[in-house]
Amino acid sequence: MAKSYSIDPASPAGDSERTLGDDAIRDQAKGVHETLNVDHYMGSIGGGGGSGYDEDAAGEHEKVTLRTGVAPSGEADKGKLYAKDDASSKAELHFVDEDDTEIQLTQAGAVQGVPVGTVNAYVGATAPAGWLLCDGTAYNGTTNPKYAALFDLIANTYGGSDITDFQVPDLVGYFIRGLDTAGAVDEDARTLGDTQADSFKSHTHTMKATTTTGGGTVNRTNGAGTGDLTSPTGGAETRPKNMALNYIIKF
Repeated sequence: MAKSYSIDPASPAGDSERTLGDDAIRDQAKGVHETLNVDHYMGSIGGGGGSGYDEDAAGEHEKVTLRTGVAPSGEADKGKLYAKDDASSKAELHFVDEDDTEIQLTQAGAVQGVPVGTVNAYVGATAPAGWLLCDGTAYNGTTNPKYAALFDLIANTYGGSDITDFQVPDLVGYFIRGLDTAGAVDEDARTLGDTQADSFKSHTHTMKATTTTGGGTVNRTNGAGTGDLTSPTGGAETRPKNMALNYIIKF
């Protein structure tokens, strides 16, 4: 059963020794309550009516303020969150497990986990929070600082002149191919972000023809001369079986 303590910070008041002591206790209790309530919900100490302090309402957190410091040591069966200054002296959230393995959870004010510039296939029609469609759209990293980290990574590789109009990759209608700068697998020596037109690998077919000479028949392969062309077949492009999804990029 919850305990309830009636603390009235306003009354009774007086100048007797006992009343002055009660007033000091009330002031101290109110100060502790106000200090702890910054981070931890402490319930209400009430006003003139003395609504009291309810333990059932205590212990909930609206927010937790972490001061930056050094990494805490790991403890068995415990994980610890702490704040740490990054290179630009901004507080970032870190986690330390019982084996002292440390993971940085935030970067530049955003939840860390998926690196900026990651491209994923996505089934939605619009990009989720923290992502942009890879459709060649231009963004301004000056008026929208949340895009600045993406510009720092890709600059104007995919279009634009500077941070004010840099473009994300336009992957509309494209497949992605692993970069091969040496041309070991991809016959073109590629650079990051360039595109290739569709192509059909060069090849030959063996043709069998017959020629009648006198009363006999002679078979020949790849014989000289001209002949009728076959009727065209196929579509407007060469492609594998596929499904249309959106590509999105993390900013």
